[in-house]
Amino acid sequence: MLITLESPNQPGVIALIAELDIYRDSLYPPYAPMASGKSLC
Repeated sequence: MLITLESPNQPGVIALIAELDIYRDSLYPPYAPMASGKSLC
C-alpha cells in the first residue's frame, strides 16, 4: 500500500467534509455545542 500526502483543497475532499458536516449536524439538536462543530473550550 502506498500512502502519499495530498492537498485537502480538492473538490472530492471538500465534498466529503461537507457531507460529514451534514451527517454530524443530524446527530445533535441545533442548540447543542457539538452541532456547531465548535470546541467547548
